[in-house]
Amino acid sequence: MEQIITAFLLLLPVIASGALSKNHFVVERKLSGNGFHRNLETVIHLPNKLRAQLAGPGCNLLVYQTLPSGVYADPFQIRSLRQFGFPEVIFDSVVDIEAAEYASKAHELFMFIELSAYKPDKITGHLNIEIFLPIHARYHAPSSREADVEPRARISMLHPGLYSNCSQPDVNNFLRAPCSSNSHVYCNWAQVSYICYSPQVEMSIPVGEERHKPLVVTVSLFVTAVIFALLCKTIYTSQIDVPDKES
Repeated sequence: MEQIITAFLLLLPVIASGALSKNHFVVERKLSGNGFHRNLETVIHLPNKLRAQLAGPGCNLLVYQTLPSGVYADPFQIRSLRQFGFPEVIFDSVVDIEAAEYASKAHELFMFIELSAYKPDKITGHLNIEIFLPIHARYHAPSSREADVEPRARISMLHPGLYSNCSQPDVNNFLRAPCSSNSHVYCNWAQVSYICYSPQVEMSIPVGEERHKPLVVTVSLFVTAVIFALLCKTIYTSQIDVPDKES
């Protein structure tokens, strides 16, 4: 009996999701990959009923994603992915991809989804929009705490905001954003509510330890001095080996 109850509790979110998804957007979120370079995956499910309501010409969705200071999206990389069907993206500010976490600020991305570019599922009629956003972890300051385990930095990313330009915007629930990726005109995008059972995405990366700084600095200076000495020796030797043209 206990096993049956446990199985039911585990399946409850799935059952609820299936029941509610007929009248609601459903968003799934996860992080794929390893190390400092990951993919922030977002899947938006539009049920057949809502898809029909947004089937008008020029109906688009806007995904508003905030990235914390600990990670960044490379604008050049995002532009290069456009040829593979990645959505048009606008950054709210210039992104310094070389800056460390403590010298950076959070930045926002506006991702424009053209609904006409996606085809509904042949069986369910639902529209499934997949977005694979490549993100990169920044360098974090070393940890000053001494511990037996490797210190790590945890970076949490909030769920995105979802907006539509085909709904009448509510006075208190709209976003003032560019009408399109290549337009300087701003429009009121109506907020779209959705269901998301995915937990908040969190990224964990290793960081250095403050107590190791003297060793790291010493080794770095030693390696730099050795390389400099070898370079000078190579230049000096090459000059000696050059034959005299007058002889």
